Amino acid sequence: LGQAGRAALKIGGTSNPQAQDLLLQATAARDRDDSEKGTLATIAMLQRAIDLDPNYAEAHARKSQYVELWASQFANSAKEKDLGVAQATEAAERAIAIAPRMSLGYGALAGIYQDQLQMKRSLLEFQRADMLPGVEIITLSVYGMVLSQARRQHEGLSTIDRAIAL
Repeated sequence: LGQAGRAALKIGGTSNPQAQDLLLQATAARDRDDSEKGTLATIAMLQRAIDLDPNYAEAHARKSQYVELWASQFANSAKEKDLGVAQATEAAERAIAIAPRMSLGYGALAGIYQDQLQMKRSLLEFQRADMLPGVEIITLSVYGMVLSQARRQHEGLSTIDRAIAL
């Protein structure tokens, strides 16, 4: 990796190998099981990583993504969904507070705003995420869709092309 790649890897990371392992396990588990039970297990692993290292910004950001996903797909009531969205927002904001140069926190917050149809706020957070090192494929993909929904199709396609190139 070049210097930029190394710097991007360090932003929002942890020096606790157990916390790192839990984050990696959570990501792998979610890829294998996208049911409600699997999503809750992923969130629990990320919370354990945060318990081991409360300043692990990536774990907070990923927890935000999965809590928001759970709230939008599995909540049993509007109140339960609102509570999940509030927890997801809190986790994303914590990630940003810990690591303001980490793209993932802004991408998580942008996804929350997109799900709530707050498109201007979503676009602003996606733009912030895109300007930082280490922007992820999923962030770029969703950003491209939001740009297209905002009738900025050329920018949306360009952003999707960048995601594909990654």
